[in-house]
Amino acid sequence: MNQKNVAYIELTFAMVIVGSLSVVGKKVIEVFPVMLSSLIALMLASIGMYFVHRVMVGHVPKLNFSQLKLIGLQTLFGVVLFRVFFLYGLYWSSASMAGILIALTPVVIALLSMCILREKVSPSVMAGILFCMIGVAICQSSELMLSRNWWVLAGVGLILLAMICEAMFTVFRKKLTYESLNPITSNFYLCVIGSVLFLPFGIYDLQNFDLLSTTSTDWIPILYTAVFVNIISFILWFSGVDKVDATVAGVFTVIMPITSLILSAMILGETITWTMIIGMVIIIMGLLLVIYSPDELPQSAS
Repeated sequence: MNQKNVAYIELTFAMVIVGSLSVVGKKVIEVFPVMLSSLIALMLASIGMYFVHRVMVGHVPKLNFSQLKLIGLQTLFGVVLFRVFFLYGLYWSSASMAGILIALTPVVIALLSMCILREKVSPSVMAGILFCMIGVAICQSSELMLSRNWWVLAGVGLILLAMICEAMFTVFRKKLTYESLNPITSNFYLCVIGSVLFLPFGIYDLQNFDLLSTTSTDWIPILYTAVFVNIISFILWFSGVDKVDATVAGVFTVIMPITSLILSAMILGETITWTMIIGMVIIIMGLLLVIYSPDELPQSAS
């Protein structure tokens, strides 16, 4: 099997794992408080990433002040605030809708680049953003009709905030590339600093939660989050990206909402309507327009 096909498999599995996050998150908050579950998952991921680092990279280097500052900002936005907004948003929003919204992170990055960084955005990207907004509106109208509960909008609002935090994470990550920090090292420190930031809130949750009342089955979603979402998906994604162009890798993000939709129906028993499927198709078209510029499409197809 050639390197390109290996990369496609790695990127596919990475996005399938990330796409399952909303379903797993729903399972986690059914049993555990948000802060405590985040603390436990990140502590387990920190231990796992340490051993991964020792095997794949070697000794864990110390960070200089510039690196620590950027990693700290990444952790605050992409780990702590993202988890808080996303998991609390799942209390009111369906897992399928959450998965669709999180897949729109490239669109939010494009909007932030246009509004904050004053970067020029091509007409195809603008069309892609418009497609995504129409698709989200269609999906949201379907969910409102199913739930008949206006609190759904609160859940969507929190997940949109999580998307913004994830986009900010990407902005700071771009700056960190100039610091020549290995991605494995970066992910290890993200887990460790995230654990530290969640520690006081996790301890507070623990005072009102009985860990001994949980079963071994209750711990499976947390273990899955720590091992698969925080470690394995990360390794697969960066291994795949190293073998193909970034624009080719970007198209695999469309797997996220599809995975979320399928798993939400299979595991959580959520109702998936034709309206939601139509909305998701429009969103995927928009994502492709944002990820690819027109002159890249023929080249990528070949």
